[in-house]
Amino acid sequence: MVESVRNTHGYRRIHALLVHKDGLQINRKRVQRIIQRLGLQVKRKEKPARRGHHEGKVEVLASDLRWGMDTTKIWCGQDGWACLTAVVDYGDRECVGYRFALRGRAQEAMEALDAACTYRFPDRIKPEDLELRTDNGSAFGAASFVAEVARQGLRLTKTFYRSPEGNAIVERFFRTLKEEEIYYLEHGYNLH
Repeated sequence: MVESVRNTHGYRRIHALLVHKDGLQINRKRVQRIIQRLGLQVKRKEKPARRGHHEGKVEVLASDLRWGMDTTKIWCGQDGWACLTAVVDYGDRECVGYRFALRGRAQEAMEALDAACTYRFPDRIKPEDLELRTDNGSAFGAASFVAEVARQGLRLTKTFYRSPEGNAIVERFFRTLKEEEIYYLEHGYNLH
């Protein structure tokens, strides 16, 4: 198990790996104490952020009630920057659709949304109250994207300006993807 642990893994994730992957019977608090004693805590960024207004923590109790969608840029070495547009289910935290392309336009957002709908609803029968939460980016405000959301039968909602916590599930998905996979590939770490 030790070789699969990274410096981005907190004590909760290490505990889960020990219990579920290695089959050990160990208390989560003991794992935390050992990590603290060895000085292996995950380093936090001490950077104050400016926050907009948001509605507070949003709890979704089941899948396919609310999806979040956003785009992030990823450095691809000599090929330059590329855009990853992802659709994440708020209920089960699964990335249900994505599009990785050189540009992050409305067209790529529509393709990611179509991939999500095809994956989750192959028979094209969707719940009537499925909400799609996006930020206020130009791709998500384009008339073609808004029309596609309506065509898919989803209800489009927007986050407040300068309020990334309004779409925190997708932001967290991107952060985890970058910290645990992309940055490791960039720095030449062996993943296996």
